Amino acid sequence: MTKRRLTAAAALLVLAAYAGNADAAPTPAYTVTCAVNGETTATWKHGRIDSVSWTWGTITVGPVPNVPHPPSGFAESPTPAGATSVTMSFHRVDGTTDHVTQPCS
Repeated sequence: MTKRRLTAAAALLVLAAYAGNADAAPTPAYTVTCAVNGETTATWKHGRIDSVSWTWGTITVGPVPNVPHPPSGFAESPTPAGATSVTMSFHRVDGTTDHVTQPCS
């Protein structure tokens, strides 16, 4: 194989590797806290979130639309009586949804 063909093959491999990751968005970093007789809060970094939902067992609140779209944000809701855990649903502007479950304490 000539040096020119070897260089071209290497360039194609590099381009193919980057093309597979071009549309992939990183998963934002989430922090969820659930306080019994208090508030359930969520923060996120590195993600454009369109809305959030809280689910405590059979009780669902949300989706709460129009949360800020910067790459970081904050949302809170009162924790219902008797809640033992919460599942937060983060609805991203790209249409994907991330879920985080946290026990209440």
